[in-house]
Amino acid sequence: MLSRQSLRCGASSSAQAYRHCRRDQVLVPCGHTLASVCPACAERATTLRAAQCREGWPGLGRYRLDRLSVAVEQAWLNSRLAAGDSIAKVHVMRTVLGAALTRAMREELVSRNVARLVTLPPDRPARQQPWSASEALAFLQAARGDRLYPAFVLLLVYGLRRGEVLGLSWRDVDLEHDVVQIRQQLQRVRGRLRLGPVKTNAGRRDLPLLG
Repeated sequence: MLSRQSLRCGASSSAQAYRHCRRDQVLVPCGHTLASVCPACAERATTLRAAQCREGWPGLGRYRLDRLSVAVEQAWLNSRLAAGDSIAKVHVMRTVLGAALTRAMREELVSRNVARLVTLPPDRPARQQPWSASEALAFLQAARGDRLYPAFVLLLVYGLRRGEVLGLSWRDVDLEHDVVQIRQQLQRVRGRLRLGPVKTNAGRRDLPLLG
């Protein structure tokens, strides 16, 4: 007997997992809600996406895909703005929604991606003022005795991402050729820290060791 949880998130391959349940006198494939196709269920989900999936897309995640319209999604995003969520956060929500619906389109569960049709105010983030070379040097001099000093150097000198720094190991340091190889990163997935490959081919790079 299928549990409520398996009905919602159990279908890993929708084309092969059609089971039917009766809702409002309409036969629909079980498991095909927005929550069931959320990409946060994948191993490479970010913390934000995983949190949204666990929350079941409050007010939206239980919509059947055939009932998810532009008007429904627009109203939901507007409600998030009215509730105090920042414009940047709501843009991220729409991006994640779009990814979920793109997956549903690939599995022929929907014919269009309504996330692409909603409108939001433009996101104009405040311009970040980077440190000058003298400010970065002053910081490194002040942090020299800190146990995280090597990580600070990698962040400031090489411009590595935090996950890339935390994913480095001695096997990534090639002393023969004087390079450090960036191949993996530390990620938080479903509340646990895991090592995984960098996201793109461009992220795989060799950087010179500075003496």
